[in-house]
Amino acid sequence: MKNNKLLLSTALISSVLAAGTAAHSAASISGAVEYTYNSAEDTGSDSSGALGSEETVKFSGSKDADIGTITTSFKLEDAAIEAPVISITNGDTTVGLGADFAPSLSFTNIPTVGDRACTVGKNIGSAAIETVCGGAKVTNATGILFAQKFDGGKISAFIVPDISVTQGGGGDSSNTVSATTGGSAMNIVVSSNLGVDGLSVKAGMNDVTGKNGNEDQKSTNIGATYNFGNISVGVNRAETENLALAAAQDEYKTDSIGVGYAINDNFSVSLNYEETDGDTNGTDLANEEETTMVSVGYNMGGLGLEISYAEIDNVAGNSASDGDAFQIRTVGKF
Repeated sequence: MKNNKLLLSTALISSVLAAGTAAHSAASISGAVEYTYNSAEDTGSDSSGALGSEETVKFSGSKDADIGTITTSFKLEDAAIEAPVISITNGDTTVGLGADFAPSLSFTNIPTVGDRACTVGKNIGSAAIETVCGGAKVTNATGILFAQKFDGGKISAFIVPDISVTQGGGGDSSNTVSATTGGSAMNIVVSSNLGVDGLSVKAGMNDVTGKNGNEDQKSTNIGATYNFGNISVGVNRAETENLALAAAQDEYKTDSIGVGYAINDNFSVSLNYEETDGDTNGTDLANEEETTMVSVGYNMGGLGLEISYAEIDNVAGNSASDGDAFQIRTVGKF
């Protein structure tokens, strides 16, 4: 039945796209199929490993008009339409309405091949680094985007009037924003090279208004990457206060450093180290949580292969809790 629904949905979307081709100066279809194998072991439990998959197809079209270039798009995932977007770009200014299309705090300024450590290590206990990543973006929420390019950089603001979504990022699903706990949201991201070749500085903040006695969720992310030749180095700091009652609100910060090396056009490696500190339910972590990850990636044209190994010491600040995770990820795009 699921395959039949997918075929029907695809046929319907194809007919709609074909009907609108005459009205658009450009139309495109793109997508990706991803498979991930992840296994984890920690002081409390082991995982024998599991395969997961994700597939997306994106339909988009654009047309030049007096007010600028009008772009419309949406994604098809598991026979469901997601992330519908309408945007207008005039010169260096873009205004848009939609979901899951605005720059978010899910970025990291440290060079990383493939998934971040908080994603690779998502099955290691209740790692605090996951909560920091979890405050990175507001997903599935429809809002208004204002974006402006300037010499050497770009700034964007995404405003959501009211939300009822799952807050996610880095594979974390613990930060739930529901209609009873979360209200309006705002997300601002700015990037610039500050006029220095090889330098990339990126910073952002978001805020989700708490409802019914819940404290606001606030997150920030800032850092810089510098590229010289085939080597990249970067530093990053991310902080978050999750959406919860005051007595249950967690406050964490993660300091990160990393280096990446492109051995050739197709083969890259990276090494990342991250420290997370803060408090859980108002109680300070007894020890800093330390995360180390090494990753390698190989590009085979239309198919990418990534292998990552992550270790987390002092999980959630507990010196008696350690863990490690291994992940293989392959992505095919068209």
